[in-house]
Amino acid sequence: LWRQVVQLSALDPLNCEDLSKLRDAPPSGVPLVQLGKEWFAYPTPSTSSTPQAEKPRVARGTGACRRISTTEIRDTGDNISAMISRLRDLQSRSEALRAAMAEPMGQ
Repeated sequence: LWRQVVQLSALDPLNCEDLSKLRDAPPSGVPLVQLGKEWFAYPTPSTSSTPQAEKPRVARGTGACRRISTTEIRDTGDNISAMISRLRDLQSRSEALRAAMAEPMGQ
């Protein structure tokens, strides 16, 4: 595995969902990033659809960059999964309580 800080605004879309169908693949040393189903890479002569000088640049704030480790992402995902499980449990209990409260009224 490799680790590198990637600036999303500097990446070019490869306009493909399946890398095996890509005509002009970037060189083997160029990192590829998959966001959803789309693939992105740093611009190279073979992947850049427009010359570098013509590429529009998104204005960036002067805020500090924050590195996020994969462990932090995993731990946050675990925490969110636990909260979703708890929510579903509470919804199930609430539904059962509502049904129990409605039962005597229906008689």
